[in-house]
Amino acid sequence: MTITAQGCLSIPFADCETLLAHSAAFQAAVGVDTAEAAREFIHYDVNSLANEDNVLQPPFALIGEVPEEERLVLLEQQFDELHRGWLSLQLVFLVPEDESDLTDKERTLLRLNTPGLIVQEMLSLARSVIPDGGGETFWNLTGFRKTLPTRDHDRAKLEVADDEHNERTASITDLLLRWGQ
Repeated sequence: MTITAQGCLSIPFADCETLLAHSAAFQAAVGVDTAEAAREFIHYDVNSLANEDNVLQPPFALIGEVPEEERLVLLEQQFDELHRGWLSLQLVFLVPEDESDLTDKERTLLRLNTPGLIVQEMLSLARSVIPDGGGETFWNLTGFRKTLPTRDHDRAKLEVADDEHNERTASITDLLLRWGQ
């Protein structure tokens, strides 16, 4: 069964996915060269990490609702949720294997560069015409907020093994994306 986004609560998820999938920076980060292939690395809802039957392996992106701790801050900004709102975006990428020759500054830049390029590109694409989209425009992303420091591992100490069973570390960046008219 195929379910499509309908209505003001689910359409922003699908629109965000379309925008993210068309980011060349995201495509490069996940090792594909088309928006359709990039969609395989985009998931909805942070509960996907908690599902032990379906463990997500980096690289991937999670689109979800705004975490509870952020909602109170955002509720102070009165707005019409039908035409404006916030979504969370978590970007999870593998850290390069050999960082021993990098300084702390270089290590930090390495972890921030890819997420920064992706968000910058998403902001550039916003409201432009979707290639092969029948004249439709991309989701109107109007801003973002980084909610937590970019970090290695998540609360569940996410580590993955590469093909040779060497442990690899994942870098996680949490963002809130603001959209609107």
